[in-house]
Amino acid sequence: MKTIRANAEKILTDNMNHVNGQIGVQSSGGSDVQTKLFTIKTYIENEARNNPNFFRWLFNNYDIDFHGKNMTEEQKAEYQTWLNDL
Repeated sequence: MKTIRANAEKILTDNMNHVNGQIGVQSSGGSDVQTKLFTIKTYIENEARNNPNFFRWLFNNYDIDFHGKNMTEEQKAEYQTWLNDL
């Protein structure tokens, strides 16, 4: 069984920082509306919900269906443990 890629946390943290930077730029237009930035967990949960290839990429396994629909129980458990440990 393939496991979560070793550098996943680093890549996702870098991506989150980029997105948060973009949110910060967009919200600095003088509006008093407060924007909420991502944490690493909320960013990953958002990616898992919205990116159909997220679990394929995370496990480096392109046999996984879009949105992880055919993930094994072991993969689901590994993902949950990994996410909770962040």
